[in-house]
Amino acid sequence: MFSGILRLSPRQVLLGAPLSFAVFFIGTVLPTMVLIYAILLPRYLKLTGSAISTVLLGGLTYAAMHIVEGWSAFGSPRDAALAAVRPVQLLWTRDDQECADAAHGQRLGSRARATTPSRRT
Repeated sequence: MFSGILRLSPRQVLLGAPLSFAVFFIGTVLPTMVLIYAILLPRYLKLTGSAISTVLLGGLTYAAMHIVEGWSAFGSPRDAALAAVRPVQLLWTRDDQECADAAHGQRLGSRARATTPSRRT
């Protein structure tokens, strides 16, 4: 699918990677941030009068903007269902589960064990 990318020279990669990052940032990330943080959040705060509601609405807006990503396929009901489940899959990883379990005292992940001080008796 992307066999041509492996044939790029080092110079092309060193020039193309930062350029593609900059173009993506200016064309996609920056407009999304401006829309949500500079335009919508102040309006949500004025509309609701609550900081918690504003944060929740901002998060829902951010998630809604990412439902239709460039790589999402909606050609069949199966593809549409997979595209709807994809954000959940990306957000709920094993590390998140370990953190959630550790917060409830059920199980400590490897990171928590490494930082727990040992007791000397």
